[in-house]
Amino acid sequence: MVVCVGGWKRGALVVVGVVVFAYLLSILTYNVLAFSLGTKTPLMVVESRSMVPTLNVGDIVVVRGVKNACRIEVGDIIVFKNPRNPAGHPVVHRVIYKRLVSGEWYFTTKGDNNPVSFSWETSIPEDYIIGVVIYKIPYIGYLALISRRPIGFTTIFLLILLNVTLIFILEVREAAKREE
Repeated sequence: MVVCVGGWKRGALVVVGVVVFAYLLSILTYNVLAFSLGTKTPLMVVESRSMVPTLNVGDIVVVRGVKNACRIEVGDIIVFKNPRNPAGHPVVHRVIYKRLVSGEWYFTTKGDNNPVSFSWETSIPEDYIIGVVIYKIPYIGYLALISRRPIGFTTIFLLILLNVTLIFILEVREAAKREE
């Protein structure tokens, strides 16, 4: 029995094409969002329970950049660089107080689920502000959180590999049936 391999090759090319297209589309979408929302970080995944019940772990928040910090109001949820580690993961908390000192705005924030503000979030300078949360997409960010862990990345990779393998097997079977 001779099996025509053109079918599985075509199937593999389709899978690769779809993956490349999805990747390029996601980059384009992210860059369009970044440009239109005025921030380099238009999407964030909520990583902790500090904002429950307003925001849950795994929610994706849409962030609008802020050109003028005086427009940030008490009650707004902001994304800012952590003063303890500015290069680390940003923080998503609610503004509970703001003040103007020598022409610069400073903010005090607190997570909705935290009893009090942490000492490091009582004087966030305006240049640490990444933006204001304008929308949330519930729970869809879990995939991003899971993929950051080695076991999660491996699991996702294996599921994709399993899917491609099943497509390959189905294509080979179809090609075999056509040859008979």
